[in-house]
Formats: sequence, C-alpha cells, structure tokens
Amino acid sequence: MSKSKCLVIFFIILLLFSSNLNCVNAKSEKIYYRNKIIVLTYHNVSPQKLTRLTITPERFESDIMLLREKGFNFVSLRQTIDAINGKGKIPANAVLITFDDGLKGFYKHAMPIIKKYRIPTVNFVITSRIKNNATKDSISMNTEEIKDVISTGLVEIQSHTHASHDYIYINENLDKRSKLAYRAYDPVKKTIERQNDFENRIYNDLVESRKILKDEFGIESDTLCFPFGHYNKKVIDEAKKAGFKYFVTTERAANVLASKSNKLYRLPAGYSDLSSKEVLNEILKYGSLK
Repeated sequence: MSKSKCLVIFFIILLLFSSNLNCVNAKSEKIYYRNKIIVLTYHNVSPQKLTRLTITPERFESDIMLLREKGFNFVSLRQTIDAINGKGKIPANAVLITFDDGLKGFYKHAMPIIKKYRIPTVNFVITSRIKNNATKDSISMNTEEIKDVISTGLVEIQSHTHASHDYIYINENLDKRSKLAYRAYDPVKKTIERQNDFENRIYNDLVESRKILKDEFGIESDTLCFPFGHYNKKVIDEAKKAGFKYFVTTERAANVLASKSNKLYRLPAGYSDLSSKEVLNEILKYGSLK
C-alpha cells in the first residue's frame, strides 16, 4: 500500500474516532422548561444498603451524569432564592441538589462526586447531632467535616432544626408525628403539651439551631427544612420569629421564577429503589406542568 493511501486511511479513522468522541461527550441543548427550578431531595450515600433513603455512590454519580448529558444546569440555593424573589435570572433546565440530615455518608461518598463535577449543593443539618456525634464512627458529620465541605465553596449549610428531627406521641392512641409540628402527648401522665409550651419549644429549638450555625460556622441561616415534611402555620410563625425566611418542604412541584414564594418544593431522588432514568422522568414531568 502506498504511503499516500496509508495517510488517507489514517485520517479517515481519525475523523471517525473524533466524531464518535464528540457524540459521547455531547451535551443536549434541548430546553425542557424555562423560569423554573426543580429541587431534588437526597439523604445518604453509601456503598452499603443502610435504609431506603441510602443510595450508592454509583447511583448518585449516574444521576449527575445523566442530568448533565441531557442538558440540565445545576444551580445553588442562593441562586434559587434570588430567582424566586425576582432578583436574578436562572438558566433553562435548572436543578438544585439538596441533602437532608447532615450525614457522614454525604461527606465520605457524595462530596467526591460533587467536587468532581463542581455541583452546587445544600445540606440541611440537625445541629444537636453535630457535637453529639463527633466520633469518626458516628452517622452525622462533625464540626470539622462540615467546615471542610463549606470550604469547597460548593456546599451551603442550612437548618434541619436543632433537636426536633424526631417522632413523638401526639394522642392517647399513641399515634406518632413530627416533634416540630405537633404538641407532645405524655403517655405516663396522660396529658398533652400546652399550646404555649409547644410554641415556646419550637421557637427555642429553632433559635438554638441558628445560634450554633452562626457560632460554629459563621452562617446566618435563613432557610429551614421541615423534618419529615411536616409543618403548619404555627411552625412557620415561630420559625419566622426565630429568624428564618424560607422553608423547604416535601411537596412536589416546580419552583417558579419571581413567584415570591417563601417555600421550596422538592422531588424525592434519593430512594434506593429509584433509577436515574426515573429521577429524570419525574423532573421532566414536573418541569413541564403549567
């Protein structure tokens, strides 16, 4: 074979390889929705199957890669709040990644992926568990680990209450509900918490959470994530008095630009029995709703 033919074949192969590479790395430019932010909820990331709220690092990375490939744009909590208040623009196909509970699995297994892809994220921490779980074997991040994730510039830390992320008895039938949103029933004394005591308990808990975030990390926390998604008007009233302005729910909906809403709506993404494709389909479903 002549030298000229060899060169032609070489350049044809190189061209085909380059085309295939471009296809693999191509990012979709399709617009699924504008002027909206879809907020996703995750909890824990671990190679071990701990609970239904724990996904593997591979699944989390698969979610991120699929959304990037399909042309979604990751935004921060601050961008989201500003956009909802009409103070800034957001890209089309905007997605905010949130994590609840401040778990060590976030630090160990989610952060390497977050840093790899430079994904802005927010983690809502339960402040009573930061120092109470300061050992390396605890399930919650400790002070130094939280400082480490903050230092990346990718992670914002906000409140998931101080010590109200728990269930309590609420009546003589011993039904259980969120400690933050309900008056407590004492099965021994057979009495229910007085309304005034309930309101003071909520207020003091939320003030303490904001104080710890300020004292330990210099954070002026303005966003409260409701444990288990439970809340009512009284919770919001006491939270506002404690200094919170924005409230994160488990209600499923898109968040709309300039809506001036003080609530963020979210879609669950961190269930172990969900696939990345199913997460994508939920985003497309709620992003397209009017």
